[in-house]
Amino acid sequence: MSQRRVHGQKQNVEIDTVSLATVLDAYVRNNQRGRALQLLVSMLSTQAQSNNQNVYNIIMKFGPFDFAVGILACLISEGLPVSASAKSTLTNLARDPLSQQFVDYLNDAQWDARSILLSDAIMITLPDLHPSLVDCMKLLMREIKLGAEATEKRLAMLQAQVALVSES
Repeated sequence: MSQRRVHGQKQNVEIDTVSLATVLDAYVRNNQRGRALQLLVSMLSTQAQSNNQNVYNIIMKFGPFDFAVGILACLISEGLPVSASAKSTLTNLARDPLSQQFVDYLNDAQWDARSILLSDAIMITLPDLHPSLVDCMKLLMREIKLGAEATEKRLAMLQAQVALVSES
C-alpha cells in the first residue's frame, strides 16, 4: 500500500503490480528503456513496496550487469526471494571476469537472499573487485535519477534486511 495526500488527508493506494509488470514487459519487448525507467522511478519513489518480484525480474533484463545487480538489491531490500528468472538474467549478463566472479559469489550463496546479505564477498566493496550490492544499488539510483530522499529510503530498507538476517 502506498499513501498519497488528498486535500491534506493521507489515503492508502494499492500499486497494481500485475498491470505494472505487463506494461514493463511490453517496454522490454519493444526496447523502450526510457519509459521503463520512468515507471521504475515512480515505483521506487512511492512509499509502498512493490512486493512483486515479477516487476524487478522484468526491469532487470535491461541490463547491463551492474544495473541488474542494483535491481537485485531493490528486490532483496523488500524481503523478496531471488527468483530463477533473476538468476538466469544475471548469469546471462555476466560477460566479463569480474561480473562472472560476482555470479560465482551468488552461486556460493545459493542465490538465497539471506545468504547473499551475509556474504562479505557480495556486500563489502573490495579493491580491484566488482562493486558491492550496495554500490550497485547506489549506481542504479544515480542512473535513474531517483531523488535523494527515495534513495536513502531504499538504502535504509536494504540495511534493515541486513540487520534482520544478522540478528537471526
